[in-house]
This record gives sequence, structure tokens and C-alpha cells, in this order.
Amino acid sequence: MSSPSTPGFGWADLRRADGDPRPPGALVVCVASVVLFAWLALGTVFDAHEAVLTVGGLLIATVAAWWLTVPASLGLGIIAFLVLDGFAQNSLGQLSWDGTHDLMLLLGALGLPALSAELGFEVLRERRRARESVGVHHDGRLDPDG
Repeated sequence: MSSPSTPGFGWADLRRADGDPRPPGALVVCVASVVLFAWLALGTVFDAHEAVLTVGGLLIATVAAWWLTVPASLGLGIIAFLVLDGFAQNSLGQLSWDGTHDLMLLLGALGLPALSAELGFEVLRERRRARESVGVHHDGRLDPDG
């Protein structure tokens, strides 16, 4: 596990560093899954087009992954793929492989959340570096020596 001051990528960190301000990953995945199912249920009630449901589902997974590590975002991407394939493209949760269409969905469901998680990690790391270079403590106090 790399510290925020050492170079590295979020995907290399299976666990979060001590003092990481992001919410617990399991909570983020659970909330994102509930929102994803709610989105699909709402789309079914209003008879939304498959593309609208798919793009909305990918957007939900991508936004939620901002607060995850990259391995956790890949797990969320797999959940999003299975849910979107089973409920947006098919009905009643039946999974089927439809070739290129499903391959593109799988790449989007894994790639977009992973990119979002990596960007979230980089933003968090740069904010820490900026705070440390100014000499601000974690509680917001200025360091007189820094």
C-alpha cells in the first residue's frame, strides 16, 4: 500500500490508507446498487428506452466509483454490467451474451468506473500534497513551522 506522498496509482492500493476521508467502499457499492435498481425500476415504470437505462446505469456506477479504490470500482462495474444486461437489455434478470453490444457494455461498465476511481484517487492525493506543502494540519490548523 502506497502512502499519499509516494508515487503510485489507486489501482495498486487494495486497501485504503489510514486517514482516507472517503466513505467505506462497501457502503458506496451498496448505495450505488440500490440507486441502480431504483433507476431501472423507474425506467420500467415509465417505459424508458434501453439506451437511456444503460447510459443512466453507467453514469450511476461511474459517479459512485469516484469514492472507491480501483479494485472496488471493478467490482461495482461487474455488478452494473450484470444488472444492466439482465434488466435493461433483457427482462426479469435473464442474462444473455449478445456479442459486440454486450462487449461494449462490459468495457464501459468496467472502464468508466475504474477511470473515475483513479481520478478520484489522484485528486485526493493532490489535495493532500497541496495541504502538506502549505503546512496545513489534517484538522485545518496552519503549521507555524511549515
